[in-house]
Amino acid sequence: MAAVVESKFDKQHREGLLNSLSQYQIDGNFTDVLLKFKSKEILAHRVILSAASEVFAAMFQTNMKETNEGIVDLSTIYGETDLSKEFITYIYTGFISLDEHNIEGFLSFSSYFMMLNLKQKCCRFLEKALQLSNSLDIFDIASHFQCFELKEKCMKMIEENFDKIIKYENFLRMRNNTILEVLSSDGIQVESEDLVLLTYLKWLDHDWKQRSNYFNDVFKCVRTGFLSGQCFDMLTSRFYSLSLSTPENILMITNDAMCVDDSATLDASKENLQPRHCLDTSTVIMTTGGYDGNSCLVSSFAFLPNECNWAHLAPMQTSRHDHGTVSIGNDLFVAGGFNSRKGPLNTTEHYNSMSNKWRDLGHMHFKRKSLGISVYQDKLFVSGGLDENYNALDSVEFYDDESRCWKVFPNMNQARYSHGFVGSNQYGLFSIGGWKCATVERCVDGEWRMVAEMSNPRAGATNVIHGHQIYVCGGYNSECVNSLEIYNIDNGTWTQGASASVARWRAGYAISENTIYIIGGRDSTWQYLDTVESYDIDTNKWNFETPLPCKLMGLRCSVVKVPKHYVNNIMK
Repeated sequence: MAAVVESKFDKQHREGLLNSLSQYQIDGNFTDVLLKFKSKEILAHRVILSAASEVFAAMFQTNMKETNEGIVDLSTIYGETDLSKEFITYIYTGFISLDEHNIEGFLSFSSYFMMLNLKQKCCRFLEKALQLSNSLDIFDIASHFQCFELKEKCMKMIEENFDKIIKYENFLRMRNNTILEVLSSDGIQVESEDLVLLTYLKWLDHDWKQRSNYFNDVFKCVRTGFLSGQCFDMLTSRFYSLSLSTPENILMITNDAMCVDDSATLDASKENLQPRHCLDTSTVIMTTGGYDGNSCLVSSFAFLPNECNWAHLAPMQTSRHDHGTVSIGNDLFVAGGFNSRKGPLNTTEHYNSMSNKWRDLGHMHFKRKSLGISVYQDKLFVSGGLDENYNALDSVEFYDDESRCWKVFPNMNQARYSHGFVGSNQYGLFSIGGWKCATVERCVDGEWRMVAEMSNPRAGATNVIHGHQIYVCGGYNSECVNSLEIYNIDNGTWTQGASASVARWRAGYAISENTIYIIGGRDSTWQYLDTVESYDIDTNKWNFETPLPCKLMGLRCSVVKVPKHYVNNIMK
């Protein structure tokens, strides 16, 4: 018979040994050291304690008081005596029961006695319990006990949800050091530096009697040079009223503001003079949706004109093409369009460029494909388009911020789709061309009136307003055209500008400063395009730009400012 060899780890032996040692400790058998807590004394074995903790081992292996007297006094280190028995039980058996009431006590034991396994168990428990409502509390615990990975995860949650987290009551109970560390972070997501200042002042005012001495710390966490004029004035007013206006403090607050405006004096090593990541922005041409010949896209891209590069941004919630896109400040709005499964849409979406996130905005009264969209008197307007039965519409509606719903507006004089729709607070709304249409109408004070026509009908053309002029380029009229017509609003006449290099329609377009960009679209051979052209209004000249990452028609574009860290994913 061949020799048989069996090697196996006997778990029962280990468990039995641990149980016996634990029972010896409980009964006081063979014990050789006394642990004195605040109101409790526990007998234990030096060899077991030493095996569990390097700190105990160092005590008992050197000529310390604990070695000579066989007594370890922990009464001054730990005021909490409730966990002393549970701590010794863990050392002997490995059993531990963690909850929100004892977690800090066990972390104290694990840190003082350098018990890494116990500390890791505590950190895993806190990580599982981590949520928005307790993220500040756990961040505070992780900071105190130097749980670096846990602290990093807490900070990430706090940074990404800052506006929500500061609404919880525990925020007002946080220690000053914790508040300063959070508010000093480059990564917190805020729409303006004003929110950081107002947040710290709210924390101070919650217990002003005890916290007034911390007021000067505002300069450690608030980037004063990036405050709005109103908030800056409010801060300086409180600053002087508290008699904090020493020469050093006055110099600090004025220098912070001056250095931001004067790049020559900007010291890059001073974090307080640099914008937070979310406020250090790039101006981009943002494209949304489109059709590539096979599918309707949900994608969003960013074109960085100064760098001639493309980057990904967060996708929309609904795929669509031939929709409307417009920006108001750093907010971008998408309305209507066509979805491959649902047909013409009446859904709208809002994109917050500071957070790179989309949300639903509500439903328009009508489904609209190939609609017009514009901003007038700081409100979002839509006009015309094709409804679910593919009938052209003459209706106009606008989104009311106060009621958060769409409201009707006087109808245009004629139904239009694939038309231009531009607006100006000074000149009113303009509805331009459309399918087999060259007419133009203008709305002032809710009344639509016809004005001078274009020289040719244009559908799916580029339409932008700049100053007192409207630029209309390309479009379709039995074939794609590349000509440019310019309407002077003051004298009501049309003139010709330089023609683009590419004839196209259903392209995306936007204007940034004095440059018009035309992106993608479709040409007369029905080919989808990735070409990008820019038109310099001052020089009346066209240039080619870096192509779109894919060939698309029916995409839409707007200019927004996006935090730079969202557009670092440059597409090759």
